[in-house]
Amino acid sequence: MAVLVTGAAGFIGAATSRALLERGEDVVGIDNLNDYYDPALKQARLASLASRFDNFPMAGLEGLAAGRPVVCTTRTGTADLLAGGDAGAVVAPDDPAALAAALRPYLADPAAAGRAGAAARALVGRECSPAAVAGRREAVYREAAARRAA
Repeated sequence: MAVLVTGAAGFIGAATSRALLERGEDVVGIDNLNDYYDPALKQARLASLASRFDNFPMAGLEGLAAGRPVVCTTRTGTADLLAGGDAGAVVAPDDPAALAAALRPYLADPAAAGRAGAAARALVGRECSPAAVAGRREAVYREAAARRAA
């Protein structure tokens, strides 16, 4: 059974969510991202994908496109996109300490989060634009056609 945490992007809700996740609970978090305090802090708290498996989560791509650093596990398709870059971090699944350590720099240093966010937006523009995706798909089709012709 999942635990619903309201205000999950706020200070208390994020801490509660982390504690529940560390305990092994499944957590569903919601928040309205109002401006009671800086919404960028809340958005940064939400841009983590602690999935045990997700082929290519749209939340990760949307976070990157919105200029947010993304922290995900090695079991998401987002990990391949983030590999070797500075737009976020990739951690092992089921390792709350590693997840917390990867998130800490972005939560503690708004300038670091801003730099990673700018890199994230550039990464999406470079790797996920319609032209880039179409080019990779075309390359796969050409390779398949060449193999079939051989």
